Amino acid sequence: MNLFAWIKASRPPAYVNTFIPTLLGQLLALNLSNAWDWTIFIWLAVINWLQQLYIVFWNDYADEAADRLNENFTPFSGGSRVLPENQLTKQSLWRAGTLASIAVLICGSWLTIFADRDYLLIFLLIGWLLLTAYSLPPFRLNYRGGGEFLQMLGCAIVLPLMGYYAQLNTLNDFPWPILLPFAIYHLASAIATTVADRSADKIAGKNTLAVRLGVDRTMQFVNILVFIGPLGAFLTGHFETDLQVLMQILLPMLLLPVIIFAGRNLETSRPALLVFNAAVITLPVIFVLGFL
Repeated sequence: MNLFAWIKASRPPAYVNTFIPTLLGQLLALNLSNAWDWTIFIWLAVINWLQQLYIVFWNDYADEAADRLNENFTPFSGGSRVLPENQLTKQSLWRAGTLASIAVLICGSWLTIFADRDYLLIFLLIGWLLLTAYSLPPFRLNYRGGGEFLQMLGCAIVLPLMGYYAQLNTLNDFPWPILLPFAIYHLASAIATTVADRSADKIAGKNTLAVRLGVDRTMQFVNILVFIGPLGAFLTGHFETDLQVLMQILLPMLLLPVIIFAGRNLETSRPALLVFNAAVITLPVIFVLGFL
């Protein structure tokens, strides 16, 4: 077994896409009730890792044709590259993704039975259905259109709710308005990571917003989302600490000029493309860190 190829295929930085949203839900539960169960936290961290594995393995499996055409891939987009570089086989990625998804259900069943979290499996099954609808036949919404919104739904809605429920065993008193700016940031992030892949995705018939709108209009849409994110946070947040104000208002506002400037040079400067992607992807992360 090529260990380094499997590590590459697992895309460790992508773990933030499942761990950080689930952490948000847990931190909201902590702030609301001052309750924190480290056993629940550890089990959810394992589940998030397994979710991330089946997501990246199955996405590589489903996107092989587009990834082979992609010459403008980045650390944030274009897949892990293990298939275009012939480091692993398509069948092995499918099997690994299947095993990871089964492991998610096993871990979720343990929490359901032994931690008395009766509805946890519902959240895990919804996440699994969203991923299959995103990448796999018959839906393949990342090819038909709407994949970015499906990603936002899974990361910014389902996972925070799961984290909150797992800690408190209820969704009572969940602060729903807080999900608005978080969802805005996740949508901006989901859209931003498709910009570099636009040319290959267009040839492969992948109907992302970047393909449909073009780079300039997509950038304008991302800029609007990044602009209204802090406004949404201001209108929906309570800001009990200075850290929340810094992470959820001030830093996003400071990143906006960076995102706009880098976005103007995406097609001529690879460093600008990397800065743009990194800045947008950072937004939901710093939002969550504000609740620490």
